Amino acid sequence: MLLLKNGKILTMDEKQVVYGDILIENGKIKEIGGAVDCPGAETIDLKNNIVMPGLIDGYCHVGLIENGVGFPGDDMNENSESINSQLSVEDGINIRDISFKEAYQSGVTTLSVCPGNKSIIGGKSCILKTYGNSLDEMIIKRNAALNISIGDSCKKLDDKNPEMPRSRMAIMDMLRSFFENSKNYLEKKSSGEIDYSKYNKKYEEMDTVFKKEMPLQISAHKAQDIQSAMKLGKMYGLNTIINYCTEGYMIIDQLVKANSHIMLGPYLTDKSSNELINRKDEIPNILSQRDIMFCLTTDHPEVPVQLLSMCAAVAVKNGLDYLRALKAITINPARILGIDDRVGSLEVGKDADIVVFDGDPLKTSTNVVMTLLNGSIIYKNY
Repeated sequence: MLLLKNGKILTMDEKQVVYGDILIENGKIKEIGGAVDCPGAETIDLKNNIVMPGLIDGYCHVGLIENGVGFPGDDMNENSESINSQLSVEDGINIRDISFKEAYQSGVTTLSVCPGNKSIIGGKSCILKTYGNSLDEMIIKRNAALNISIGDSCKKLDDKNPEMPRSRMAIMDMLRSFFENSKNYLEKKSSGEIDYSKYNKKYEEMDTVFKKEMPLQISAHKAQDIQSAMKLGKMYGLNTIINYCTEGYMIIDQLVKANSHIMLGPYLTDKSSNELINRKDEIPNILSQRDIMFCLTTDHPEVPVQLLSMCAAVAVKNGLDYLRALKAITINPARILGIDDRVGSLEVGKDADIVVFDGDPLKTSTNVVMTLLNGSIIYKNY
């Protein structure tokens, strides 16, 4: 057992702040309190440093695009086809990419790794811890979401080899056609009309989507694309998460009405494209004021994963409540991703994924003193 003593514990649950200790056993939090005693346990004095749950990046591409490698190390997108529901990012992740180390050294312990946005349907994401010797050891949740893109990124604009989609009209038509064909296929399979000779892997993968066991994670910047995403989800009664949501503030009432869950990011970016021209630094505060469930993401490598806490800091600078900013990189992504039974807050029974800071977590001068994952110290800086 491991006993962490004398910390200022920001739990991210209803207790919010506890001055005291955390007892860890078998990788789980066994007890949190003001004066925990456990004779024989290994004890570490935290010296009144700030203790938080490990940070969570809800949308990134860590391990899919390797640092300093270029095309050979870029496995974000399968550009040969527009519909890739059968693909899984698990087959492309390199867990030895340096970005994993940079993540846990900055306090990020959980990632939702997603395919890129060059295809209409890029494939299935997975959720994993940032440290381990094998992908199987690190994974929290396989097939976490089916990733869809609506907007400019997935248009096929090669005039030498013209093919769909070349417009938003084509993107939505292809999505609806695929969903309808998948639905019809699965209905026929259920009634015994589909045999092995007619097996379709892409349609098969939609079964868990229609059963609401796997959400759609739809990337959309512009208001019109966000509306198309919500319409698609509503049409088929599906669980839907909106990525980017750059112009979400323009349709804020619709987001509220739809009880939307938002992966907001990349937050530390510019207005370098048509889809980003209307971005606002104040959008986290705008969403927060309407009690919309959202989290902040890096979209690594667009923003390096180790700057996740800085995304929250800039959001605070632009009006977001401090505690809500911390929740936007801890418990909120855990809830949106459906993993809050294990991570996102410091509570008895949850994974002991813990980060210790020597100051305010949202100040650039603050250092990570220690990172624990599943109760083991994987990084220390003291």
